[in-house]
Amino acid sequence: MTSTTNQSIGQSASEEADRVRGTAADAARDVVGTAKEQVSGVASDVQQETHRLLSQTRDQVGQQAGQQRDQAVIGLRSLGEELRSMAEHGSGLGAQLARQGAAWSDRAVDYLDGRELSEILDDVRTVARRRPGRFLLGAAAAGIVAGRLTRATAAGEPTPGVER
Repeated sequence: MTSTTNQSIGQSASEEADRVRGTAADAARDVVGTAKEQVSGVASDVQQETHRLLSQTRDQVGQQAGQQRDQAVIGLRSLGEELRSMAEHGSGLGAQLARQGAAWSDRAVDYLDGRELSEILDDVRTVARRRPGRFLLGAAAAGIVAGRLTRATAAGEPTPGVER
């Protein structure tokens, strides 16, 4: 072999190596581009699914809160009826306190009935900030009412106005 042939073979090998390098670089760029597209697609899918689940959870919490509000309204109405009955059949301070309790129950029903949870929470936050003593007193009263309703439910007493 001559040196010209060796040079020609070396030059061909060098050119082929450059082509392979170029092809490999192009392929690597394609792989990187495809990977970026796939990652972007997956991220978009995750974001959409997260928003869907968040919306679904928010709807379910809203429905449950509405059901709990409705149960509280039913319980407060029942309590008001019981207190009114006690006031009608009693006399003196006990009857007066029962009438006031019935009036309070009626006001609570009027306030809660038809309100959204967010409105109620905003009002509670406002009262808690402005009048912490009143807030604590209201929380204690709500606890007493909740305990009364829980005991009545656990004892299996029928709730007036609700058919089973």
